[in-house]
Amino acid sequence: MDDTRPHSPGLSGPDPGEFGFKKDGWKGKFPAEEGQSTPATGLMSIEGTPAVAGAWEINIRVQDDAVASGDINVNSAQIKIVFEAVYPLDLVLVLDRSGSMTLKTSGEPTSPMRWQALKDAVSNFANLYKEHAIPGSKLGITYFHTDASPVSPCCGALKNVDAALPGIVTAELATVNPGDMTAMGKGIIDAVSKLGTPQRARGILLFTDGEQNISPMVLTNGSGVTGQPPFPQAQVE
Repeated sequence: MDDTRPHSPGLSGPDPGEFGFKKDGWKGKFPAEEGQSTPATGLMSIEGTPAVAGAWEINIRVQDDAVASGDINVNSAQIKIVFEAVYPLDLVLVLDRSGSMTLKTSGEPTSPMRWQALKDAVSNFANLYKEHAIPGSKLGITYFHTDASPVSPCCGALKNVDAALPGIVTAELATVNPGDMTAMGKGIIDAVSKLGTPQRARGILLFTDGEQNISPMVLTNGSGVTGQPPFPQAQVE
């Protein structure tokens, strides 16, 4: 059988004595050079540790030497390999505890207060995060009203995601109440200050119901906060 090596921008050649390619800290190793026959026991392997997060697709066409046909639809097959490399996530929840959060979620008499709806949503999210987070992921919490306060006892600094986290978050939310103005920008600035490790995946999830009314303001295009450096942008390959 013949292995056809993929060609793609950003790939580099194999190490001496090997066949395949290298990219961003990992490499694909083939059992033979392109166009050369391989034994039936020949294997392809993916090795190494990716230096960047992302998803990769490798397409290989394998030809059967025993089939006497020049038609690639008859004597060969294409194999697609897809793999993904992900980093643990440092995530900060930015929670609006301004006065408008005391209002109901709708005009229905039985509808819950917005703050209660937020607490329920955050508790549910903490449970889902615990179940699906990449090992090593962390969670932070920032509250904001007229200021970015109070400091979260549980997650003022990033906390490792573990089985106890959802219960700790839910218990803490029960001790916090809404009031005053909406300093969304201060909340975002506080959250960004928690995310100081650029080698990790980082994110902010904002829970709010209304318009900010305390400077500095979050820019309308979402790219940053007035007077602050722009938010880092994800690098997509």
